[in-house]
Amino acid sequence: MRGALWAATITGSRMGTPGEPFPEDVQQRDECAKIATTLPKGSPGETFYKALSESAQENIRRHAEMDARDDRREW
Repeated sequence: MRGALWAATITGSRMGTPGEPFPEDVQQRDECAKIATTLPKGSPGETFYKALSESAQENIRRHAEMDARDDRREW
């Protein structure tokens, strides 16, 4: 069940501005973190929403790192 719910949150294409995080990742990070705070500490729901928020934050970090890499091309 967890895998199916997780897949539903990350499926689909994303569009954004180069150098900026995808709006979907920002929304997922913020909304899931907010939901997690409303759930009992240590509950499966809190754990799930915290993990989704952390995953979105990791996506934001990873894409920022990829955008910052110098691939030595001259544009």
